[in-house]
Amino acid sequence: MAGSVPITLTSTAPDIDAYVVSWGTASGVYTHNREYDAAVSFGRAGGKGKMLECRDYFIAYQIRDVDGNVSALSDELVSWPLPRLRLPLPTFIRRGATDTVVLVGKYVHADATVTVGARSGITVERVSVPTCRELRVRLTAAGNAPLGRVKFVVANPDGHRVGFALDVRPSLSDGKPPSKPARPEKPELGANR
Repeated sequence: MAGSVPITLTSTAPDIDAYVVSWGTASGVYTHNREYDAAVSFGRAGGKGKMLECRDYFIAYQIRDVDGNVSALSDELVSWPLPRLRLPLPTFIRRGATDTVVLVGKYVHADATVTVGARSGITVERVSVPTCRELRVRLTAAGNAPLGRVKFVVANPDGHRVGFALDVRPSLSDGKPPSKPARPEKPELGANR
């Protein structure tokens, strides 16, 4: 399924009949469009079979009134389809650990950012996007990070966002006594002399 970009459609004109949302992969060249009834205030550029991955889309709309008059094009918006991501792997991070989480999906921009709440005890060390289908996030969990689910937000530069969550689990040494070093076996005296 191809992606889409949400568009907020607003006008104060009383006699609107429809909005026509147009888009394409070059500025000012709109190869697709979709019409929305005036009763809606939200539309989408794209949809099934319309937007491909890894490219900017240039989007504008026009207003048609009840007499059939069509307005000039709106200002152009440059955007990517809404990002989509599957479950992160791994699905957890342990207290006191640093790990790389990999998310596979679609429409992740090379300049995407990842944020997490300040009280999570998690630090985002590095974000890399090898392709628009994969996001890698290097994370460090503090030794005292609160246990439980932590929510993250991935944002493309155009402001489109998607979330994911990880569990913070105890470190492998939480609640366990420190292990004692193994003692070497003592040789038996007098055996097989």
